[in-house]
Amino acid sequence: MRLNCALVSSFLFIFVLAGDQQPPSLDRTEKSIITAELPITNWAGAVRLARLQGETISYAAGTFTVPSARGATSSSFNILVGISGYPPCVQFVLNVVITVTVNGNGVSYQAWGQGYNGNVMVAPDWFLVSTGQEIRAIVRALTLTSGLFILINLNTGRVWAEYVSGGIMFCHQDAAWIITTPQSQVTTLPNFHTVTFTAILTKISGTRRVPDNLDTVNIRNQGRVMTDTQVNAPFVIIRYL
Repeated sequence: MRLNCALVSSFLFIFVLAGDQQPPSLDRTEKSIITAELPITNWAGAVRLARLQGETISYAAGTFTVPSARGATSSSFNILVGISGYPPCVQFVLNVVITVTVNGNGVSYQAWGQGYNGNVMVAPDWFLVSTGQEIRAIVRALTLTSGLFILINLNTGRVWAEYVSGGIMFCHQDAAWIITTPQSQVTTLPNFHTVTFTAILTKISGTRRVPDNLDTVNIRNQGRVMTDTQVNAPFVIIRYL
């Protein structure tokens, strides 16, 4: 079953707002805790792992401004908000993504989502993304085997949403606000200057909150660090070096 919305329908608008309101502010010290840098060389950003016995993560949201980029023709990277993508759960994910690709005419953008067992759904032609626009990205696990991802273009008011389901059990073990690039393309990572996720939220064991205890990741190429991630939740700032 799929749900596509060309404009903000009343049902979807109410549904999104009901689950995406900012909770009361947490203590600044608690929000800013960074526990470690994770050993993934083609991610940059922040990850919240489930840490306690029985702890589950079922929701992630964040807002970012679509960047421009400079680099080799056909080089690209992904801006991603998702849950359950950290190893070993890489095949049981719920992600929503904007891919930025450098081409001969400048930069192009493609929105897409990834559901259970790696199934990919590309956004329809009417969901356009341009440099400088603000995008709200939301993923929500509804059950152990179903979920919803949503992209909202805050400049145009357009919403793309997909309901996904499958027979594979969802991991519910992490949430991520990251930039990614295929391992084979790390050497040609385009210069994206800075990408900042704002108003990041997650739901941990049923409680919606600004995430604490975030781990960071940075893209590396043969020992060279290519990004710098700074976290001061609800902000995640990723800079190209």
